[in-house]
Amino acid sequence: MEWAKSEQYQHILQGNYVQASSSPALVVTEKVARACPNCGHLASSTAPFCLACGNSLENARLVCANCHIKVFSTWQTCRDVGVC
Repeated sequence: MEWAKSEQYQHILQGNYVQASSSPALVVTEKVARACPNCGHLASSTAPFCLACGNSLENARLVCANCHIKVFSTWQTCRDVGVC
């Protein structure tokens, strides 16, 4: 219900959203990303919602955008720096 009242949802209703077929936003270019707990897609570490399924990323785990291992909040990169 909260999401239905959100600004993001209003944008979707108005047709202002990223199309998956042409979406560079689904490609994470950061070293650390968030993994959606609902569908597993990666999103920006600052994204509030998953662009693939719309799920909240508030409690999503941080992962290395390359190898997908868990990254702790005190890390700036993957523990395998140089490998990833």
